[in-house]
Amino acid sequence: MVNGGSPTLVGSARYLSVLAPVPDALGERIASWRARHTPAQHHHAHITVHVCREPAHLAARLEVMQRRVADHGPVAISLGEPASFEPESPVTYLPVTRGAQHLYSLNQLSAQVLGPSASPFPFIPHLTLGMRLPAPVLAESLRHFAQIPEELVHFEVDQLLVSEYESGQWWDHAVIPLRR
Repeated sequence: MVNGGSPTLVGSARYLSVLAPVPDALGERIASWRARHTPAQHHHAHITVHVCREPAHLAARLEVMQRRVADHGPVAISLGEPASFEPESPVTYLPVTRGAQHLYSLNQLSAQVLGPSASPFPFIPHLTLGMRLPAPVLAESLRHFAQIPEELVHFEVDQLLVSEYESGQWWDHAVIPLRR
């Protein structure tokens, strides 16, 4: 997968992302829409909790992260109506309306343990629908995902996924359970 013109993933640097996965049915719905409209963007649907330059001593830092989130517990998520970050960024998304505060806490914890965010934007918990696409396609994403079934917008996140990025490729690195 390529970075899709991301303003965060630049140059040949290595990055680390902490992701909250979404249920398969929701992910498949988003992937199906993306495949029809954005053939170059085939990444799995997720909520990005944190992205940073890959830190030194990664294994040790991930052990600290696992210990620090061990008692955090699962996060109940609800997604709101489709929205856009335009004109600041050509991105459409579903905002996290329930669980956002927990994701903010996980974002801050990730920054403390793994390093500061590489994103040029403030952290706003959301599920990206489309990015860096022509205006009519972004508008289509807003219409299409306004019709999302109610049962798909409420779910629980019981783990975080850690992925690494380098030279246009992502690979899974670790799973961090969120349990009580």
